[in-house]
Amino acid sequence: MAQSIINAKLMADVALEFNIGADLLSKANRSIDKYLGAEKKSGDTVWVPITDSGEVFRDMNLSTENLEIDRDEVPVTVRPLDTAATVSQDEITLSINNPEIMSKRVANLADTANHDVYETLVGGAQAFVADVGTATGVEKNEIIREAAFDAQANTEASKFSGDTFGVTHPFTWNRINAVLTANFGANDKRGNDLYRNELGDFMGFNWSKASQSPRVLASDSAIPSALGTTLVSGAAFAGTGPTVGMYGEALLASGGTISTTSKKTGPHTSQPFTIAGVYNVDALGHNTGVLKTFQLQCWVSKVTGTSTYTQSAWYWAVPPIFEYGQGRLNSFVVGITDTYGATAEVATPEASAVLTAGKTYMAPAVIYKKDDLLVAVKGLEKFYGCDSFTIPTSYREKGILPLRGTAWTDPIKGATLFRVDVLMGSAMYTGLSASSIWLPM
Repeated sequence: MAQSIINAKLMADVALEFNIGADLLSKANRSIDKYLGAEKKSGDTVWVPITDSGEVFRDMNLSTENLEIDRDEVPVTVRPLDTAATVSQDEITLSINNPEIMSKRVANLADTANHDVYETLVGGAQAFVADVGTATGVEKNEIIREAAFDAQANTEASKFSGDTFGVTHPFTWNRINAVLTANFGANDKRGNDLYRNELGDFMGFNWSKASQSPRVLASDSAIPSALGTTLVSGAAFAGTGPTVGMYGEALLASGGTISTTSKKTGPHTSQPFTIAGVYNVDALGHNTGVLKTFQLQCWVSKVTGTSTYTQSAWYWAVPPIFEYGQGRLNSFVVGITDTYGATAEVATPEASAVLTAGKTYMAPAVIYKKDDLLVAVKGLEKFYGCDSFTIPTSYREKGILPLRGTAWTDPIKGATLFRVDVLMGSAMYTGLSASSIWLPM
């Protein structure tokens, strides 16, 4: 049983503290985790109920008004994230004294989980772009300040209560800091946590790091070329999707097999766009008068044993819902949202890019309310017949990502297969509190 002791010690030591963390998993609504326990065998999807905000009447006539409560559900589905490695007996011996040999794979798994949640946030956020044009100096800084504070105001004006959080790539963080601190002078608190998992306090709330790419090249082919003949409230995306993802990666307008040898698996997000006549609302369904920004997502998976990938069709990151009776009202269309019982569709919808094609932007910073981001992590039963443990991760927020580590040894080849698994999923409850800040490089 000596091998079991070695494996147990190895898996207990691998999760060192890297400069990434999985902060977004701790800064989200995790109340649905209890419905996904491994011991409950409860499936892979939780349906989170959501109701409308009701109407306010003046001189109400009860005989003619419909007072029923509109309900809907937001699905949160967990998907597997796995990593594995074969280590020789010599490498195990080295790992006992130097866990970094194995810990980088576990850190990469946590970083991927964090990035997936970041993609969920960006896809459901209202975009605020600092369109500096040819502006320079003070004028340019003022445009960036306006975009940042407008995004913060949108989150507060959403009428969501609870904690506010921000997440951004460190490059974007530095740019925002450099511009906004010009108004307030130096602050010795900023930067003290830069080499921890969090960036620090700014604009009145905590910021975390996320995003695996620091830049976005705007392109007209990164938004849908067609939205279909009509836009139906709450319906699946039925138009012609983009052929380029948010970070410039080549994708397909619909779905199918991607012929490439280097493709990121997991969620891919389009660049933001607006739809003529479709406005953003707050949590009570009130029209903000600002065109709502939307994004699409698709899912890329590797074909086992090959160098090709499959891509799902594009779908709404958060579908537009602008009619009564669906509970999850998140958009306003004049003549539909404000007229009970009207035909809930927009004829000949047109998509317009929010970013300026050809310009390079920093990865967007996102401000959001904690309860508007739903995250579910499902624990895994241990693998019987193997050494299987819950890895005690030592990231800044302990216990936010329960990893199942498993190891088994082939005594003939003298090699041990080391595997780490987690089931995780995320979704926006409404997305109305989420605001993204897009700054030019």
